[in-house]
Amino acid sequence: MGYMIIKTSQIPTQGLEISFELDKTVLNQRVAQETDNSASSKSARELKYNYSFRCDPKVNILVTIEGTTVFLRGNVKSEFSALCGRCAEDVSRELRVNIDLMLKRVSEETEIGQRRESDAIADLNVDYYAGDEFDCEPIVEELLVLALPFVVVCKDECKGLCSSCGANLNLGQCNCKTDQNTDNPFRAIKLNK
Repeated sequence: MGYMIIKTSQIPTQGLEISFELDKTVLNQRVAQETDNSASSKSARELKYNYSFRCDPKVNILVTIEGTTVFLRGNVKSEFSALCGRCAEDVSRELRVNIDLMLKRVSEETEIGQRRESDAIADLNVDYYAGDEFDCEPIVEELLVLALPFVVVCKDECKGLCSSCGANLNLGQCNCKTDQNTDNPFRAIKLNK
C-alpha cells in the first residue's frame, strides 16, 4: 500500500495539486465481506465480493491551507462491478466522487477521536489530523467506499428473478403458474385488487 503523505509546511499559498491512483486490490479487500463456510472450523473462511473495483481509481486533488486548517477539493474516478439487486447479473458502473473536505488540526492534548460535538453532528465533511502531516490515501479511500451505491440495478426496467423457480425474467417469461401458487404470502393482497 502506497502513502500520499502531505506535510502542511510544504503546501504553497496557491495550493498543491496532486494526482495519484489508489490500489484496486486494497479497495477490493476493504469492501469484501468475510464469510464462514464451516461453522466448526474458523480456518475455512473466504472473502465474498459484493463490489469489485475494475481499475485503480484516479485521484485529482487541490490541497490548500488556511492557518492549520487544510482543504481538499477535487475528485476521484473509477469503475466497479456488482451484482444487480434484482436479477443477480453482473453490472459495471462508473463511479465519480467529488471531494470537498476540511481537515482540522488537533492539539497534542486532544486525541483525534475526540471531536467537538458541533463538528461531529453538523458537518460530515470535516476530518482531523495530528502533527504537521496527513495521509491523503485513506481519506480518499473512505470517501470512495462510502460513495458505493447500496443497491445496484442493471436497468430501471429490470424484472428480476421469478420468486418460484429463480429464472431471470429479463430473458423471458418462465413456466411457473404464479396465480395458483398458494404458498405465496402476498397472494391475498393480489386477490384483493
